[in-house]
Amino acid sequence: MENALKRFWEANRRVIVICLIATFAWGLAAHGYGFANFQLSHDSLDGLYAEMTDNDHKIELGRVFAPYYRLIVRGMFAMPWMSGLLALVWIAAAVICVAKLFDVKKPLVLVLISGLMTVNLTVTALSATYLHDLDINMFGMLLSCAAALVWQRRTRGWFAVGALCVGLSLGMYQSYVSVTVALVMMALILRLLDGEKPAQTLKSALLGALMVIAGGVIYALSMKGIVAATGVQIAQRSNSVSALGNLTVQALPALLGGAYAYWWQYFADMPSVWIAPEWTTVLNMAVLVLSVAALAALLVKKNTGAVQKVLVIVIVLLLPLGMNACYVLASGAVHDLMEYAFVLVYVLPLVLLGRLNIRPARAVCASLAMLLLWGGVQTANTVHFKKGLVAQATYSRMTNVAYDMLYYGYVPGETEVFVSGAIPFGGYPGFEQVDRILGVNQDNAVTRDTKSIRSYFTYVLGDNIVFATEEQQESIMATEDFEYMSRWPEEGYITVVDDVMVVKLN
Repeated sequence: MENALKRFWEANRRVIVICLIATFAWGLAAHGYGFANFQLSHDSLDGLYAEMTDNDHKIELGRVFAPYYRLIVRGMFAMPWMSGLLALVWIAAAVICVAKLFDVKKPLVLVLISGLMTVNLTVTALSATYLHDLDINMFGMLLSCAAALVWQRRTRGWFAVGALCVGLSLGMYQSYVSVTVALVMMALILRLLDGEKPAQTLKSALLGALMVIAGGVIYALSMKGIVAATGVQIAQRSNSVSALGNLTVQALPALLGGAYAYWWQYFADMPSVWIAPEWTTVLNMAVLVLSVAALAALLVKKNTGAVQKVLVIVIVLLLPLGMNACYVLASGAVHDLMEYAFVLVYVLPLVLLGRLNIRPARAVCASLAMLLLWGGVQTANTVHFKKGLVAQATYSRMTNVAYDMLYYGYVPGETEVFVSGAIPFGGYPGFEQVDRILGVNQDNAVTRDTKSIRSYFTYVLGDNIVFATEEQQESIMATEDFEYMSRWPEEGYITVVDDVMVVKLN
């Protein structure tokens, strides 16, 4: 094992060093502010201490390996700096897998791929609002990239290793299986362009599909065992694995069309603060056009056979579906955390143009990537800046609520409390573009969920609050006293009902 690692290091030292340095440089430029500040909100506040409620919640959603990752790798707290550093390590390792998969060695291309896989809407949404999942999800993404590399290399025992990577990735976050599918499809395109016989390509595609299916079986069996051992049941929700149960043959045509439409919309209407959103759209369209042109040039240059050309065109047409496969599997449920595979659209022209000796085209592609990355860095920093403002505003108002509770006789650790709703905020003008990113439009760090409120009182305000039971809360909400209570900040938004202090925020 030691000799194998030594050989790998010696053979790939330059690629590894460039990918690590570039990933950390891009990552800290885009997300460093978020990693270095405590500005947890929304779901990341709910999951601040995983053993409180979030481990069970992950199992409910089918992310059954996430609690064990935390136990072994990071610990149970959502620590911004720790999660950020781990995430960048996993992204760098994933970039290395992609570089090896496509035989990328040019330093500039490695730097650009590192940036594209680090600065994108998925990583920005995770680091800003779902930071407690950032390193977990990026580890799942790494496993998906590793599965594609293992499939490509076909070393001894590759099928079992690849299937295990897919199964583990599914148990971290199910959507990253699209990364494996998309990478395999891109690798098949390159093989055909290199003159591989169609029969061999079809065999490789079948083996890749079987590997993914085997990974799914490993995941399903593991999930069944973990659910039985923990007693936590899979939740019937659109963002859990239970969404597979909603998939029907009748709905399939509409879902396939929706998958293509959503993929296109991602590039045609991307949130961005760089100059104007329309500029980002133009850049995205230019990337797509350049990809098609590079592909056409390679088909002519390589003088591939008619069958190979047809297969390349078929795979290219299916590629958006492969990148957005989870849209179909989840019966149309989709959001920014499920879009990571779309990033590979930017990687494709860099790889294709690397095989063409057309220096101006490569320079144009690199320039487009740099502009998109600079816009992404600005967008990410704008998101983190807003989250900082939200954290400060929430702290100010929640501190006043805590003071008012003391005024009305609250005894920390003794008085039972029912906090209803969340403080309404008036919004933040100027952040309309980034508010389109998942979770960024939350103008209060605390949600109306009891988990969020408990975490805020316990860890931010340092008050080990005692919450009323769900039965007590339901009983209080059914009373007239609660119905006619004032709401924050009006006088009377705090009262006592049946020995429970009721705080009605909204």
